[in-house]
Amino acid sequence: MHLFPRYVLEKHFRILWILTALSSFFFCKPSSSAIGNNPYFELFANHKITQSGRYQGPEKNWETRISTLDSVEQNFIFELNKIDGFEDSPQPETDPEIWKNRLALVRKNLPASINSIMDQILLKVVFCRNLGGTGVSSFVYDSQRPIGGVVFLDTEMLNQTANDWITAKENSPFRSGSVDLKLKIERDPKNDIVSALEYILLHEVGHILSVTQKIVPDFRDKNRNFSKHEFSKGIWETETESLLDPDFPFRKRIRFYTKEPIDLSSNWDRIYPILITTPFPTLYSAMNGDDFFAESFVSYVHTILQNKIWNLELRQNKKKLFEMENGIGERRCKKQKEFLDRLFQKTR
Repeated sequence: MHLFPRYVLEKHFRILWILTALSSFFFCKPSSSAIGNNPYFELFANHKITQSGRYQGPEKNWETRISTLDSVEQNFIFELNKIDGFEDSPQPETDPEIWKNRLALVRKNLPASINSIMDQILLKVVFCRNLGGTGVSSFVYDSQRPIGGVVFLDTEMLNQTANDWITAKENSPFRSGSVDLKLKIERDPKNDIVSALEYILLHEVGHILSVTQKIVPDFRDKNRNFSKHEFSKGIWETETESLLDPDFPFRKRIRFYTKEPIDLSSNWDRIYPILITTPFPTLYSAMNGDDFFAESFVSYVHTILQNKIWNLELRQNKKKLFEMENGIGERRCKKQKEFLDRLFQKTR
């Protein structure tokens, strides 16, 4: 199974990564001997949206590079959704002004180093509806060189505060039962829609950065081998095959936004206590090789650069069963944090 990186909300309960989602989205691959292991190869090799000529002369600041969906972009999402097995037909957002204002607030909230990176690689933010996910990334090439990307955002799905959104996402693989899972990424009064938008956007920017900096295999490669890339070496072999599976066998059973959720009450001790022994900073980062970097990136920006909270709790009958912080600042993710430390020095 495979899927392109996208974030979705509880409104659309389907298996997804879009790339991952960015949850986790999964698509059954044809034989690798026939066309390789990358079902997106033809789309990214040939579609007009990936050509740099569409993005000449951008505005200086990333948050001003805003538009609603045009016909070329609409066709790209339609073709992407076909690959991922989605039936959604995207439509332009008819009233983007409120979202332009929210993106301006996101820029004010972000560190200068992050805005600098986004000014370089975030070539466009496209507002639409019926996207098939909350956010989706695409990539832009100058000849064969990846230079940036486009983020698509579904305004109909960006309707929850940060803590409500991420708690719903973290609960989406599980059936409700006697164990209550809550995740907090913002303190009041910052627990709002703008903060949720910021976190989602940073995840998508992480996908774009991972391609432009060649941290993950390129989407124009017919075969994507993660074991040859420093960040994922020793952890991922292909996008969905992890070398850590013998120690974390339950990982493959977890699907975000699935129609067949797992019972958390009887399985939590096979998930989160194992997770905190791995270099996966969050459960979502354990879904595939692409989201491993994107989640590590947003975790680094959120908890290290912005010094914000990230706290997950499991409770049963009001008694705490388990608690964890984001792993990016812990010893288990030392390699990933050091990589990101070097990356930020390189990109300044």
